[in-house]
Amino acid sequence: TAHHSCAIVMDAPMWEEWVDVLGREQFSVPAERQAVICAKMQNIVTMVETPSAPLPHIRCTDRDDQIFIDTALAYKASWLISKDKHLLALSSRARAWGIAVGTPEQWCAAQQNTDAPKPVMPHLNNRNTALSGADKNNMGRA
Repeated sequence: TAHHSCAIVMDAPMWEEWVDVLGREQFSVPAERQAVICAKMQNIVTMVETPSAPLPHIRCTDRDDQIFIDTALAYKASWLISKDKHLLALSSRARAWGIAVGTPEQWCAAQQNTDAPKPVMPHLNNRNTALSGADKNNMGRA
């Protein structure tokens, strides 16, 4: 059995967007639970510098989500995990830069077909989530 490992990376703007969305009313995550989830994420996320160099531009139609694709490009992530329709729509363009954009389920399926997963980037937004494989129906239990 092959051993799989990965690194989850975020920069400060990604973290801020993620925390903001986690607190949105439609997810009904109590403030105390949000604090627990954030603390757990801080233990597993590697914080990186926000990209400053010009990047090959892949434009996301949702400006709030642009930071996720920019950081994935800057840090040469092999995966950007999301259920966000705007980010998923970038899949073919991102693939040209070596980044797979997919759902948590697609990422898990891909891991069964590879020996060496690369860094991944979690994404959470007001429509969907990829928080430790959670979905918006069980986010509060992450």
